[in-house]
Amino acid sequence: MQAAGKLPTKWVLIRGIRQLLTLSGPSGPRRGTAANVLNVIPDAAILLRNGVVDRMGKARGVENTSEGRNAQELDAHGAVVLPGLVEPDVILAPPGQHMARKQRETGAARAAAEMGRYGFAAAGAHTAGAEDLAEVVKILRAHQSVQLKPLRIRSILSLPFMEDGQDNTGLLELVADRWLPSIQKRRLAAIVEVTLHDGGACASSADTQAVIEMAAGLGFAVRFRSMAAPDAWQTRLAAAIGAIALVAPLTIQHSPAMPGGSCVQVIPCGELLGQGPRNAGQAVQEHGMAMALSAGSNPVEACSVNPQLLLYLACSRLGMTCEEAITAMTWNAACSLRMSNTAGSIEEGRPADLVALDIPHYADMARRAGNNDVSFVMLGGRIVYARGAMNF
Repeated sequence: MQAAGKLPTKWVLIRGIRQLLTLSGPSGPRRGTAANVLNVIPDAAILLRNGVVDRMGKARGVENTSEGRNAQELDAHGAVVLPGLVEPDVILAPPGQHMARKQRETGAARAAAEMGRYGFAAAGAHTAGAEDLAEVVKILRAHQSVQLKPLRIRSILSLPFMEDGQDNTGLLELVADRWLPSIQKRRLAAIVEVTLHDGGACASSADTQAVIEMAAGLGFAVRFRSMAAPDAWQTRLAAAIGAIALVAPLTIQHSPAMPGGSCVQVIPCGELLGQGPRNAGQAVQEHGMAMALSAGSNPVEACSVNPQLLLYLACSRLGMTCEEAITAMTWNAACSLRMSNTAGSIEEGRPADLVALDIPHYADMARRAGNNDVSFVMLGGRIVYARGAMNF
């Protein structure tokens, strides 16, 4: 008899999985040969207990457990199943001081739903373009309004740009006295983004470091953004302060990065749409930098929310293997947002965030550019998208 007030245990068996890409493995961003290891289980099944992966493995072993025999069944019909994709750099709620709250929230919900239809389960959403703190707060509250509908959202506070060679005293005081304490008190963001100057060590590098110290002192993780390919000063700074990510373009002449470090370079979509140098991704991997891929979906710049197109371009233009590109859109992307405890892999004891694709082999993800082969998307054991319908 069920104890009063206690919900019954719900068992769900996902069967009929042609290939299960678990991405299980060591903690921390993956680079080099580790980025090619997907830990694939053929002919697999997953058993969920209240939305959490209880066990997974070869179908026969999982299905023949007592819980598996009595579980509610979900047939994947020979699909390839992998962790829900992670978008590390997106504008969900666009800036606009005169935009009504409902309009902003509706736009964020529409963008999140579109990403869900393409297999994304988590996203890092930033506030770049907001002109003042009031607008930042409105954007971050819009993120909250669509949390888990259908994405796990990690909000990122983009700080005002420090002008090179200018007196930034007033701006520093504004950030220290208002922006950072206000956002930290409201718990609206966990990551602070600092835009670096192009061209390396600059006159205001002391201001940049002061902002970083303020943010870290309040418990924020820090990531950098640069409009130019990172140089030695930027990579040294990222390593020195323990930055979790650097959003920046690629270059063949890549600066030696931080082998074994925790920083992930997030590659914007523009690199994949023809602007970046060919085979630069291969060069970066050889330098030991962990990479994540970003669709960079936003209202004004060229982008694509279709991950199969991004995977194709990452392999054909950047010289990445299919396995490296998948790692870049799952595990490494999650690490770049400090979300690897809930996103980026399928492991026992973790929420079941996964996507099923109707393809014969996972390598077909990078061959079918422009297609959307998503059959269903699951977030915490709930189906939030099944082909043709959203459900959250």
